[in-house]
Amino acid sequence: MITAKDLLEAGYKAFKHNEEFCDNVGYQKVVRSLSDPRVKLYFLNAYIWRFPDSHPLQHSEEKLEFESRLYLPEYNILVGSTGFTVKVHCSSKATISGVEDFYARIYRNMECAPDLHNND
Repeated sequence: MITAKDLLEAGYKAFKHNEEFCDNVGYQKVVRSLSDPRVKLYFLNAYIWRFPDSHPLQHSEEKLEFESRLYLPEYNILVGSTGFTVKVHCSSKATISGVEDFYARIYRNMECAPDLHNND
């Protein structure tokens, strides 16, 4: 299982997240354009959820989740807007590079646009 230490070593930054089941911490990495590193393509957030054994909606003790908000260059009828969120719940065999590659393929294949709200 990917740990908080693994995320930090891979360049993720810890941030305060007001959710008790993830120790009030999330991890975020900015994915930038290879051709122009000033351009932020998207942010990749990771959460390590720790549910007590008695939590009625969760059977495992820990769960790893990644999420990102991606944007399309124009309004898309299927998405219903210009942006959409992709959440991935990872197995214990997931790797950070595998998850990052997965999001990169989504970005490329959906022909997404750079983050609309965090580029100057």
